[in-house]
Amino acid sequence: MLNIRLPFPSSKLSPNSRLHWAQRHRASKQAKGDACMLTMQAIQSSGIPEASLQHVLQLPQIDVRLFFHPSAKYRYDQDNLIARMKAALDGVSATLGVDDVKFNIAKAHIMPPCKSDPHVLVVVG
Repeated sequence: MLNIRLPFPSSKLSPNSRLHWAQRHRASKQAKGDACMLTMQAIQSSGIPEASLQHVLQLPQIDVRLFFHPSAKYRYDQDNLIARMKAALDGVSATLGVDDVKFNIAKAHIMPPCKSDPHVLVVVG
């Protein structure tokens, strides 16, 4: 299993936000770039053998679990949180070299707030 720690997704990426397309594009580009860089760091520091990772990536479906650690105790909509992660998951899949259509995301897990460091733990495999 590969654990990737990503920043909590911006509200600008929410399907419910009413932003100009250019602002949303900048937020998406930032999220995807951050995810690429952090996925590469997670691979390098994981100690997972390359053969094991390649075996998981060649499966027809790859289980991906999302653990959201928000900054405040707020009632988040799980579907909206997953939608906010679209750009970041694109970055993860691009770095892993797989099509994100293979990602099987069952549910978003909303964890207790982490005020000092809101983040999302993405578990691949």
